[in-house]
Amino acid sequence: MKQISIAGGGLAGLATGIALRRRGVPVVIHEAGDLPRHRVCGEFIAGLDDTTIDALGLAPLIADAPRHDSMLWHLGGREVGRSRLPRPAIGISRHALDARMADDFVRLGGELRLRSRAAFEPGAEGWLDATGRRATRGGWAGMKVHLAGLETRAPLEFHLGCGAYVGASAVESGHVNVCGLFRPPLAGSGNGVARMLAHLDACGLGSLADRMRAATEVPGSFCAVAGLGFASWPASRRAPGVGDAAGMIPPFTGDGMAIALQGGVAAAEPLARYAAGGCDWREAAARVALGTRRKFALRLGAAAILHPFLTMRAGQASLAALHRVRLVPFGAVFRALH
Repeated sequence: MKQISIAGGGLAGLATGIALRRRGVPVVIHEAGDLPRHRVCGEFIAGLDDTTIDALGLAPLIADAPRHDSMLWHLGGREVGRSRLPRPAIGISRHALDARMADDFVRLGGELRLRSRAAFEPGAEGWLDATGRRATRGGWAGMKVHLAGLETRAPLEFHLGCGAYVGASAVESGHVNVCGLFRPPLAGSGNGVARMLAHLDACGLGSLADRMRAATEVPGSFCAVAGLGFASWPASRRAPGVGDAAGMIPPFTGDGMAIALQGGVAAAEPLARYAAGGCDWREAAARVALGTRRKFALRLGAAAILHPFLTMRAGQASLAALHRVRLVPFGAVFRALH
């Protein structure tokens, strides 16, 4: 069997590595940093199918994760409605899931190289790009923190503010993940959670900020990232891509983690075929790229249409009004996004 090398040890890279190891393919994952670590992420998985869970052996890894079956919508500090999810979402932190999947990958015989920056020539055989998002100029900024003792009013809370939206959801260990997407320039001063709270106040989400001030920050959980853009990318000239390296979906969908996991499973089939000598690398790379486009094009397209409505005042007010009179087809929208 030929070896598959994966650049990036996030969810997409680990999912691909696990799926390949379960097929007996030798795999090396190069991760530039350490694992686990906190990442900016909504940390709830909506729409994850049983086929993917079974293919990756995820059931024992997510057994302690809370299940969230409903969402409470807020416009500013005002509650505007509650929606029931067609299928419960899984609440688990990236810190926990990355660690568990990394351990499982190694247990299956995979080689995980931390603090290793993958160096390979464009088009090199046997390389997969799972290095994550591509930074964009301007774009959006994301912040996240885990809190202990945060008073929540629903399993999932979704807050729409002026040029921002924020989600709050319980993860393992009884903590609540609060993750927000903000349009720069960021308001206020200070660093860390203080900066996040200042921007929540400036975006009209002061009531959420006050609840956060009454809770306790989990040490080391705050992180931030800038230059976020949401699009499907042209095929990389370096290597076929999975996860955010192939296209990043806006976080309001709760589908980013599911796409990473599902994309890893989908990529494993042509990669395993190449490793076993069933096709050449060019064909395998083309099948990974084509499979990704076919599987996720509808989700990315639907999210791109909806995203502006969630970030502009006029769009937010329209959605709130439609929700009040039960004219938002939540089930159909959920299916399109997942």
